[in-house]
Amino acid sequence: DNKYNCHKFIPGQPKGILHRAFSVMLFDAEGCLLLQQRAASKITFPNVWTNTCCSHPLHGMQPPEVDTPEAVAGGNPQGVKHAAIRKLEHEL
Repeated sequence: DNKYNCHKFIPGQPKGILHRAFSVMLFDAEGCLLLQQRAASKITFPNVWTNTCCSHPLHGMQPPEVDTPEAVAGGNPQGVKHAAIRKLEHEL
């Protein structure tokens, strides 16, 4: 399905359809967490204060953002790290 449909909570659809996503939490030198307030237009949890940044790895990006099962199983998911860097550069 698509990202929009994965986030909708509607009758007859399981809440939270499994899909790849990530969250980033940035702390300053004193250990304080940088929070962001979600936009009012978000499908889920509009206006809620939450983690520093979250998003989804995208197909077709360079460097690649979608990890292979082997990379995930081996504990070396470089793709999602690339996705997090892309999104942080956009957000910050």
